[in-house]
Amino acid sequence: MVCEVQRRFLLKNDDFIKILKEEKITYSKDKIRVFFTRINPFCDIKYKKINQSYHQFSLYKLHDIIDKKTHKLSKKEFKCQSKNAIGDIIKKTRISFEVNGIWFFLYKFKNNLQDLIILKVIFSTFEQARCFNLPHFLQSYKEITDDENFYSKNLALYGDFSKTFDSVKCIKILDKQEDISLYFPSQIQSFEAGKILLFVLLKRLKNDRLNFLQKLTFESLEQFFISLRQICIFFEFFSALFEKSIQNKLQNYILNLEKQVYGDKNYKFELEKYIFILSDEKINNVFLDMDFILKNDCDFYQGEENKILKSQVAFKLRKELVFLKKKIVKSQRNLEEEIERIKFLLCYFATMFEEKSIEKLKNYFEYNHLEQISYDENIIKQIEKSIKKLKIYS
Repeated sequence: MVCEVQRRFLLKNDDFIKILKEEKITYSKDKIRVFFTRINPFCDIKYKKINQSYHQFSLYKLHDIIDKKTHKLSKKEFKCQSKNAIGDIIKKTRISFEVNGIWFFLYKFKNNLQDLIILKVIFSTFEQARCFNLPHFLQSYKEITDDENFYSKNLALYGDFSKTFDSVKCIKILDKQEDISLYFPSQIQSFEAGKILLFVLLKRLKNDRLNFLQKLTFESLEQFFISLRQICIFFEFFSALFEKSIQNKLQNYILNLEKQVYGDKNYKFELEKYIFILSDEKINNVFLDMDFILKNDCDFYQGEENKILKSQVAFKLRKELVFLKKKIVKSQRNLEEEIERIKFLLCYFATMFEEKSIEKLKNYFEYNHLEQISYDENIIKQIEKSIKKLKIYS
């Protein structure tokens, strides 16, 4: 059995057919379609169409044991299974050619991956792979040999990881906007997304604080409570977003402020008390610190935990839904904390998943009050469907 050694590169978009013709290199083209119907820690099932050839690939994983199986399909079977596709169906063209005994496979993607071009180079030995340099007519801007984000499975689940997001530039734009709706792309990293979301929440909190100090009404104070609580929930989920000492400073201040303003929330409001708390110059200083950190692109501020946001949110949302389901089934009444956290995650991140069950769940929690949420066979089924879908990403 020959062990295949490969290196993989991202390439800049170009007219590769024209280039190969100019270099007088013979090539072949294949149309490929790939999708997955099962993705979990123990088994991935992939379907692949190359021109008019159809196959199913099963990968079974148990500890260090990996078992691969291939099964040929009919066109009808392939088409039938495509209805069960998880994530996006990947469409791409493969251009194959040989230079000096080395095989090159250039993949040009379509649809939402249309800007992505990946070159795979196959070698007979590790030494040959180590010494290899790209031919002059292929311009690489990044090697991705060890980057699993560019494997078919992750491209189907999350999209094009070659696209980068500048949170600082995004925040500058959002700073000038009034009505803001956030739609995070599937492949964005948690640090970039976390900074953007915190900026929006902070901007809302600052506006609500100013509004209260100007109007001095119970309604404006209640709105400040809501915005402050949103930031507290944010820090519960993004507990390692920033460098540890910075994270602790910001998080502790927000939590202490919450304790101050929530202390007498169940009793009659004393507006004078809250005027004193929210007029404190220290609040302005903390807000200025947070603004500075969020608008700065220095890596120093970044915490240890920077993952794919979609995967991180899927894990946290699934966890909250599991806890909520258990409480509903047991007819427990103290559902407030779980529902509050679930509504937060669904409000800002549901659009990343494009799953009907998750969208229905968002609408359910948006239009039903706490007292209406009890043991209901339909909501239990909806929660179970969402848990199953979220498990794919987490």
